[in-house]
Amino acid sequence: LLWERKAPTTGERDADKLKVFEPTVSKASDLDRLGHAPLTLKKGPEERWSLAAPVADLADRYAVEGFLERLVQARALRFPATGTPPAELGLDKPRATWTLQGEGGPVRVEVGNKAPFGEGLYLRVNGTLSLVPGDLESLLLRPVDDYRLKNLTAAATQEIRSFAVEEAGKPRLSVRRDPKGGWEVTAPFEDWGDSSRIEQVLDDLSLCLVDTFEPAELNRSLAGLDPPLRRVRLEMDKGPAVEIALGGSVPGDTSPKSLIYASVSGRPSPMTVSANSLMTLAQDPETHPRPLQDLRRR
Repeated sequence: LLWERKAPTTGERDADKLKVFEPTVSKASDLDRLGHAPLTLKKGPEERWSLAAPVADLADRYAVEGFLERLVQARALRFPATGTPPAELGLDKPRATWTLQGEGGPVRVEVGNKAPFGEGLYLRVNGTLSLVPGDLESLLLRPVDDYRLKNLTAAATQEIRSFAVEEAGKPRLSVRRDPKGGWEVTAPFEDWGDSSRIEQVLDDLSLCLVDTFEPAELNRSLAGLDPPLRRVRLEMDKGPAVEIALGGSVPGDTSPKSLIYASVSGRPSPMTVSANSLMTLAQDPETHPRPLQDLRRR
C-alpha cells in the first residue's frame, strides 16, 4: 500500500507527467561527467562530436546522440518527496555528476544509489529527485571508451581525393580521383582505375573497426608501428591528410580476427584492428586474384 499509493495512475502516464528530462536535452552540445570516469564531450562543425577529456579523440556520434535520446525517453517510476534525506538515496555524494549544456540551459544530473530490492536508480535532475528504471545506471556510468569513435578513421570514401600505400617504406600503390569522374592509378603503373575495386579498398579502410584502444605509452617499435610495416596516406577534399600506420600482430592473439596494431594521425593512442578487414591493402594491384583482381579499368 505504501508503495502503490505513490505509483502513477494511467492518466498521469498518458499526460507524460513522469518525464525526467526535457526534449531540449537531445540538443545538448557540451557534456561533462565528474566523479565516475570523468569525461568531456563537445559537438563541433557538421554535427561531429569529439572527446576532449580524459584524452582528445574523435567521438562516436551515434553513441553520444543515442545517450541523449535515451535520457529524453526516460520516465520516472515515481518522484520521491523532496524532503527525503540525500544520504538515503546516495545523493549526498553522487557517484557521477553530469552537466549537459544546450539550448534549454544547463542540466545537472546526479547519479545516486540503486534502490532496495532492485527497484530502480535514484537521480537528482536540476534539484528534482526521481526514481528511474535501473537500466539507466549502465548508461550514466558507461566507460569512456564507449564514446570513442569505433572506426579506425572518420574519413569516408566519398571525401577522399587520393591515397597512397607504402610497405616497408617502399611505395606500393598510389591512386587519385579524376575530377571528371572515376579514378586514376599513378603507381606502380599509370592507367585508368577500376572504380569498384579501388573504392572497395577505401570502404575497407572507412569501415575498419577498432577492437581495443591501447595505452599511449605502448612500445611502438615492438608493435611494428615505428617504423610501420605498412603506411596509408589519405588526402581529403577538406581538412588535413590522414596518416594510418599498420603494425605487427598482437602477441598471444588467437582470435579469427588476426589482430594487428594500428595508429592514426590525430588520434591519441594506438589501437588494435582486424588484419582480415584490411586484406585488400595487401593484394597485388594488378595480378592478385579476387576480390581485387586488377585495379586497371577494363
